[in-house]
Amino acid sequence: QFRLLLHGLSYNLFQLLRDYLPKSARNQKEITLSEKFLRIAVQVKFTTRQIWLRWTSNFPEETAFMHLCSRLNLLYSTA
Repeated sequence: QFRLLLHGLSYNLFQLLRDYLPKSARNQKEITLSEKFLRIAVQVKFTTRQIWLRWTSNFPEETAFMHLCSRLNLLYSTA
């Protein structure tokens, strides 16, 4: 029963991500979404006020990832 609960939560997470993605990336499968947006190799740096994520310069999905973060209100703006 617990595994069924985890699979249900995972499915709902991917549906939420799919709703917030740009229209060009919405029709991808769950495994593709997982590889492009959840399994990202980043360097995480914590400061007292911010969390910095640094990934390689050749990250192909950077614009879609930043769009997703802005739609989920995960970006901090100084303006």
